[in-house]
Amino acid sequence: MTATLLARPAAAPRPLTGPELLHRSAVLLPSVVDKGQTTASNVHVAVYKAALQLRDGCDAGTAHQLAGEAIDLLVAYLADLHDLRGASREVQYEAMRGWAFRRNVGAVCFALRAAAEHWRAELLLAAFAPATAGR
Repeated sequence: MTATLLARPAAAPRPLTGPELLHRSAVLLPSVVDKGQTTASNVHVAVYKAALQLRDGCDAGTAHQLAGEAIDLLVAYLADLHDLRGASREVQYEAMRGWAFRRNVGAVCFALRAAAEHWRAELLLAAFAPATAGR
């Protein structure tokens, strides 16, 4: 038997999730931030770099789109945390920009990881919800 018969077919790449991007951006953020103080654009750059690293062959446009979607998850998490659920999207984004401005990089990394874990749990709950709904 030859090695080619034993080789497994190449699997399709697993989709990249928002929680993965948020978690990886928490790792990358300290390398993006200057003097330990963050801005909303620093957060976007870290998420953008995470998309480029985690998705092979990702072009700049796709990376910016993925970063925008991950930022949407962060904004939704912060809106829930700060009771801004009923506010418009623009108000939620402005609140996130204000929250991130000149904040300690460690606090923002913590928030990125917390948002990642929150949305990872939401994905798991959504995956198991149909199986338990019929019981």
